[in-house]
Amino acid sequence: MRNVMIYTGKIQRRIVSTWIGTDFVQDDVTAAHKRWREVASLTLSHIIKHVALMDEAEADVLARMNFPT
Repeated sequence: MRNVMIYTGKIQRRIVSTWIGTDFVQDDVTAAHKRWREVASLTLSHIIKHVALMDEAEADVLARMNFPT
């Protein structure tokens, strides 16, 4: 999250943070991966550095989330 915020303008930080935060309220890992890809490819596609950072961090971040089994 910090890495993405470095490349986000001051005015846009709150909305970008909210978009990424939607990943953490998903019910399961499949939904979280799907939402992660949506945020990276749709809402942040105009900021190439964000997409690259999210691509690099996806597996690590989502692996740390505790989903019910």
